[in-house]
Amino acid sequence: MALKEVFQHSIALSDIDPELTGVTRKQVWDALKTAYLNRHEYLDFFLDSKPLKSETVGEKEKIDLEIKLSGQNGGQTIVEHHELDPEKSITTTIDATAAGAESQLRIVLEEASEGYALSFTYSQNLDETQPEPSPEEKEYRQFLYRAWAWKDGEVCKAIAAQLDKDTSVASVQ
Repeated sequence: MALKEVFQHSIALSDIDPELTGVTRKQVWDALKTAYLNRHEYLDFFLDSKPLKSETVGEKEKIDLEIKLSGQNGGQTIVEHHELDPEKSITTTIDATAAGAESQLRIVLEEASEGYALSFTYSQNLDETQPEPSPEEKEYRQFLYRAWAWKDGEVCKAIAAQLDKDTSVASVQ
């Protein structure tokens, strides 16, 4: 089974904080990397994050994180495989054993009319032989897409906060 795109949306950072129009691509990238890899600091359902492996291959950085999630049965632990293409994108893959089906999130840093935007694309390894999803499954998918969009908004807020912190520290020095 191949990964198939199931949901895509974009968020302009200027929509989160209009003051962020003058930041550089490198500043946004550094804030994205910090905020995204440290989601356990501001998302309640990410209890902890532990680095497993980190390596650089060419220009790309590969980071594996063990993530402890909150949940009804004491939570679950998943392993996220991140591939960072500096100042361009972060691709996160979660193994099939952790999420039921292999899933992937690709975040692309794009130039927008006013500053930068992040494009979020979710893909999953779906069984194409299954019949048409039931109304309950369709409703659950819509709930899932709203949850993903909310989470991505929280990531963007954390990026904005990181950029505010970084630029205020730089102006003090």
